[in-house]
Amino acid sequence: MPGFDVTLVSILNEVNKNVISFDTKFVSDKMKVSLISQKEIDDIFSGQNVNTDWGEFYNRYNGANGLTQFTRIALNKEKTQAVLEVSQNQASLAGMGSIFYLEKKKGYWTIMKVIPTWVS
Repeated sequence: MPGFDVTLVSILNEVNKNVISFDTKFVSDKMKVSLISQKEIDDIFSGQNVNTDWGEFYNRYNGANGLTQFTRIALNKEKTQAVLEVSQNQASLAGMGSIFYLEKKKGYWTIMKVIPTWVS
């Protein structure tokens, strides 16, 4: 990608060494959002059978469309480019992950490229 600041890769790794949670005030006008802690995710998916674990997830979050996780956002020094990773899972063999590359243009962040990183 022309102009991509390669230092964003190491920044992404650095800023994601520690897990953080969204503020409980996170809202969406388009859908119901339930925020759950990493501890609860670990608790749900701690069994020996991942399919049973997904059943437990959907029992706790009836009507959910799956589990979406975000990394922290890595910004270049000038704060004009950013990357983050997003994973979406619906079942043991129904998920995907992508890296989003964004640039700030005229004061607005624009998704420049979405790079798939895995699929199951």
